[in-house]
Formats: sequence, structure tokens, C-alpha cells
Amino acid sequence: MIPLIEEHLDALGAVARAYGAARLEVFRSVCTPEFDPERSDIDFMVEYPPTTTSGRGSAGCRNWRRRSRRCLGERSTWS
Repeated sequence: MIPLIEEHLDALGAVARAYGAARLEVFRSVCTPEFDPERSDIDFMVEYPPTTTSGRGSAGCRNWRRRSRRCLGERSTWS
């Protein structure tokens, strides 16, 4: 795990719980040796339980991004 995520793991978990996520993962370059902390963004994938609606949709996505960027800066992206 990269230090930036490790430093903010509790806060990211709190964001995930606040929006009803069942699972939160990183993917793409952050999981590989090609990750460059100075240039690479951090890609997240959010999985919701089938019965959860909180956090979904454009407003929920904007809120996820806003809260995660408080932890990680402008480099976080969401799918």
C-alpha cells in the first residue's frame, strides 16, 4: 500500500461507511510499480450492496470526490 493511502486509511474508510459502500478498492497504476507519487492519480472503485442507494448518482459521486480529496488532494478519481 502506498504511504499516502496508508496515512489516510481511517478517513477513507469513514467516507466509505458514510455513503454505504460495501467495498472500496484502488486500481490501475497505484497497484503497480509504475505508480509515480508526483504525477499519478489514485483510482478508486466503489461497490455498493444491492439494496443501498446512498452515495449513488451524480450528487453522491461529487460528495465522495470532495471528501476523498480532503484526504488525498486532487489526485483521487472514482468509478
